[in-house]
Amino acid sequence: MCAPRNDWDELGVAEPYFAVLTEHRFLRENLTDDAIREFYATGERDLARFLSLVETVRGSAFLPSTALDFGCGLGRITIPLARRCRRVVGVDVAPSMLEEAAKAASSQLLPNVAFLPVAELDLLVPETFDFVVSHIVFQHIPPADAEAYVKRLLALVAPGGAAVLHFSLRRTGGPVRRWLRVLRSRSRLVHRISCLLRRERPLPYMQMNEYDRSRVEALFVNADFAAPTVVETDHGGIVGGLFISTRRTAA
Repeated sequence: MCAPRNDWDELGVAEPYFAVLTEHRFLRENLTDDAIREFYATGERDLARFLSLVETVRGSAFLPSTALDFGCGLGRITIPLARRCRRVVGVDVAPSMLEEAAKAASSQLLPNVAFLPVAELDLLVPETFDFVVSHIVFQHIPPADAEAYVKRLLALVAPGGAAVLHFSLRRTGGPVRRWLRVLRSRSRLVHRISCLLRRERPLPYMQMNEYDRSRVEALFVNADFAAPTVVETDHGGIVGGLFISTRRTAA
């Protein structure tokens, strides 16, 4: 995930699986070997869907050799990618998450995957990845901060390659609820008090940001991609979209 490092690293230490998929079965107190296997199985299913969507958009088979997973967390999607691709890179803001992801990849004998901190994203060579993916990540990054990441990620896609990036577009709640969400995201004290009142686990606040669809589409087009196909998603009332597109090849 990509947000203030202290929050996500704290989440990575306290509740790494739950921080990625907020379901009670992934809390530490409920974790079993079966739950962990299911956690990674969800990544396998998500990746299969993303690749199928790319093939639909392209109108042809898509077999990427190199791939990058932005906001990789514990490698839920990165590890399934490593089973398919020659070279895979996972990028995240939380060292604790990257450490666990590297252990998971090592345990599955996958030497073709590297995990990098987000600060090293700019060190990667442009136009060297066939496939770039990011799922349920940008919702945690303020749009004003995210555009630079989006531009960098799209620049990493090779001509003819594809990108699947997920963005939240709208969520339920009126002006008062929106105001309270802003307060919780800006003040740890307010968030802690809210957790007490709601009887919630006092974990760092995971902010949820909304993006303007047309602005995201423009980022793709301005990076020499075809206008993206948008597949709507709904995660607990948070409506978003998978933005799927391929980078144009030279004429």
